[in-house]
Amino acid sequence: MILNVRPRELTSKCHLSKITGLPVTNFRLVVGGDLILYLGSRPAIDALTEWRLWIESAWRLEGPSGPLLGSLDFPVDGESPDDALAVLRKIVGHKVTGVHLGAPVLDLCVEFEGGLRILGFCQTMDGGHWELRHASGSRQAGGNMTELLQWQDDPDEEQV
Repeated sequence: MILNVRPRELTSKCHLSKITGLPVTNFRLVVGGDLILYLGSRPAIDALTEWRLWIESAWRLEGPSGPLLGSLDFPVDGESPDDALAVLRKIVGHKVTGVHLGAPVLDLCVEFEGGLRILGFCQTMDGGHWELRHASGSRQAGGNMTELLQWQDDPDEEQV
């Protein structure tokens, strides 16, 4: 379902505010630069966190004094990613303090304790740019640059 919202209504229609206060438990970096943030607690060691935020577009991690790392800063051709991963690990353990979406373009800003933030940029008119997944199966995503999408999938325990 596409939610056609005006900038004023965006915050009330978007589930992103529900991750405020949750710590980053871990992250996964997917080949190509996609970033998955695991947010909140895990009921078991082999379980997913209650919330996951997938950033599927270009992103940048910033600190209080400026840029720290971007989605294209990871080495290729067999070089070690250790230095870049160490920078990204700075967000693990930090709680989300705010989440903002641009309007009309749904660029994403997730702020963390310690003055850290991740910016996600809508860079094409095609496909998703970010997706928020809940363990219940609830999904919400930035579709093309201006569409807020919402749907229900199978709960996590049914997907294992």
